Amino acid sequence: MRFLVALTLLTFSQITFAQNLQDQFTDLRDNSETFKEYKVIKTYELNKFWKGVTDTLKTNSTTITELQKKIVTHDAEIKKLNDIIAESKANMLDLEFGVEHITIFGLPISKTAYQVVNFAIIVTLLVLIAFLVFKYNERRSTAKEKINAFNNLEEKFADYQKTALEKQMKLRRELQTERNKLEQIRGIN
Repeated sequence: MRFLVALTLLTFSQITFAQNLQDQFTDLRDNSETFKEYKVIKTYELNKFWKGVTDTLKTNSTTITELQKKIVTHDAEIKKLNDIIAESKANMLDLEFGVEHITIFGLPISKTAYQVVNFAIIVTLLVLIAFLVFKYNERRSTAKEKINAFNNLEEKFADYQKTALEKQMKLRRELQTERNKLEQIRGIN
């Protein structure tokens, strides 16, 4: 903003000085005498005009120097402000990165990816638990069936042993009876 004001003032002053010099030159030319096709200018008027030109040049030179100093100052200020803006942008990017990411085991991971991974792990664990519960119930029912079948078989085997023992005892009695009869027959003979 200051730069624009300074540039405007310089342009305005140059226009003013240029008009002033133009007016002085016009006066010098118009007020001088003519000799054939040449203009005769009085020395003191020419010196006065030249003094005006040199004053204008000095003023313009001083103004230019001051404006160049202001430009250098403004450039330094602009550079400083640009550095501050760049640092602010870097800080803002760091903050945005910090807001959008989470650090796990020293590795930055975006929060969205972290949520997706956690959701996938939870769903996988729930499916695994459901599968294990299903398998457990299936095995449990199979084990109950096997235990019931074993108990039935054991009961049948116990009944079989009982009947086999009864048959064996019956056969032993019959055998003993037959031995006794045989001994009686032998004893008689």
